[in-house]
Amino acid sequence: MKKCFLFMLCLSLGASLFFTPGCSSKAEKTEKTAALSKKSVENTVNELLLRLKSPSPEMRVYAARKLAEIKEAAAPAIPLLIAMIPDIDQVEIKQQPEAGVVIVEKTTPRAEAFRTLVAIGRQAIQPLAAAASKSDGQLKGLAVAQGIDTDGVGWQKMLVEALGEIGPAAVDTLLMIMNDREGYHEYVRMQAAEALAKVKTPASLAPLIKALDDPSDGVRGSVAIALGELRDPGAVEPLFAVVLKKRGPYLPGGWTSERVEEALERITGKGRKDFNYSYQKWLAWWLGTRK
Repeated sequence: MKKCFLFMLCLSLGASLFFTPGCSSKAEKTEKTAALSKKSVENTVNELLLRLKSPSPEMRVYAARKLAEIKEAAAPAIPLLIAMIPDIDQVEIKQQPEAGVVIVEKTTPRAEAFRTLVAIGRQAIQPLAAAASKSDGQLKGLAVAQGIDTDGVGWQKMLVEALGEIGPAAVDTLLMIMNDREGYHEYVRMQAAEALAKVKTPASLAPLIKALDDPSDGVRGSVAIALGELRDPGAVEPLFAVVLKKRGPYLPGGWTSERVEEALERITGKGRKDFNYSYQKWLAWWLGTRK
């Protein structure tokens, strides 16, 4: 009996000694493969970074498209991609997926950089917000060095639009931009409000309602657009307060009043014409339906 027990013990130990090195080498092999894969991605990114600096718009487009495929790992390219946003050089890409059929696609470095920044996602949020501010000069300088015109705020609005495409992860940043009157141009703040309309998250409802008191008529109008997209009944009374001039120290301009009316139509399913063009009657009807 003892001999049998000793034999089984030896067999067990022998099996353990035999198989353990194999398991260890397999784990090491997996680690080495992962390390090689990571190194390969880094090398690819570094190569594409060089191509983003090319004077050729075709090469910049190619590099941006390849970086979009890598997604989060393309984060080192964020500054160069942001600097490409003002770049509207036209590029034609010819593809021939089937014999005898040639598809010509028109694009720009701007469009490809935009898509890549959205694909990178969370890591692009803070750099995009910084580049859209009034004070940022470094990235503008980088764009100018590449011969790209950065006059106006159109390209900064596009950075904020990209934040909206990134989605819910960018909501807090979009709210910050919308409310920062000192740090961001009025048009950029308007774009932030409209980007929130695309994200459509309930978390932005209360901050948007508060922004109906913003000094900028343009921002208030864009906020109304966003509230209309949210279609939350909680926004109805605050919106009526704007057009009835019972909210905040600023009277609504024509553009804001129109946007507020459109938002109310979206949320309530009715229009001012249904109430002889009376906001008061429209509001009274709405309050009656809430009882």
